[in-house]
Amino acid sequence: MALPAPSPSSTRTTNAQCRAVVRVLLALVCALCVLPLLSACSSAESGASTPAAPTTEEEAKASVGGELKVHFFDVGQGDCQFLEFPDGTTMLIDAGPTDAGEGVVQKIKELGHDSIDILVASHPDSDHIGGLRYPLREMKVGEVWAPDASKDTYAYEKFLKAVDGQGLTINKAESDTTIREGEGYSIEFLGPDMSRQRDDLDSNSFSTIIRVQFGDTSFLFTGDAYKDQIDRAEEDYVDVLKVAHHGSYSGTDEKLIEQIQPSIAIIQYAEDNPYGYPHDEVRAALEGVPTYGNAENGDITVTSDGWSLDVLLSRGDALW
Repeated sequence: MALPAPSPSSTRTTNAQCRAVVRVLLALVCALCVLPLLSACSSAESGASTPAAPTTEEEAKASVGGELKVHFFDVGQGDCQFLEFPDGTTMLIDAGPTDAGEGVVQKIKELGHDSIDILVASHPDSDHIGGLRYPLREMKVGEVWAPDASKDTYAYEKFLKAVDGQGLTINKAESDTTIREGEGYSIEFLGPDMSRQRDDLDSNSFSTIIRVQFGDTSFLFTGDAYKDQIDRAEEDYVDVLKVAHHGSYSGTDEKLIEQIQPSIAIIQYAEDNPYGYPHDEVRAALEGVPTYGNAENGDITVTSDGWSLDVLLSRGDALW
């Protein structure tokens, strides 16, 4: 059976563009206010030529000099994101359940990569870290990050063994930690906030919250974090939101969406999953936000040039 052709890219307006429009309007108002003062300048001064300032879009694109590609791989009921930065840096966040790991490696290699610079295990649950043993075994990995949380499970033990097999140590992922700053981009952990953690909390509460800033565009990766944790960690606008916990009501509500005002939302979940994801409460909270899901759209790629966003789907259309 022939596979369906990928859907054409759709360009989305970002929060950065909306803010830029506001700045332009304010600049016009200021210009009208100072125009009478400029007319009083001497003839010599009025004869001087001033080069036109570049537009905000030109400045944003010039500051990054390339594109950021973020792939939300379809791994069934699990999470997996792979990032390609313009300077060649690669980053993998989770790799879905164990049976998805080999497929993740194949997809990364098909993109032309034999190594991963940054590997992040968002938290110890098997639907996030189960597949990570495969890239750790089959690809060269530069550094590994994970929260200071353990889980006595087969998947977690295999993950630790694979890390040790590469001769690597795990860097502690926690809030206020910058992983990398490169050509027009930064990668920062906003969570977990270890000062607020207790030993009796479940593993989801230790989920990493990662903000990637590229030019004037931003991405937020939330693992299975709880909505109050995300609310405390991120108070700014976000252009692309990886919806927490596969669309569970525990990770998303109207208050959070009103606060971060995403331009695009991505939900990673499997069709006919036993949990009923995405929950009705999440659908209601994201009403009006273009939202995509792996169950309906397969692999999803969001490309940023530092100013605008393009969405490429393997199949189907936006959920809403």
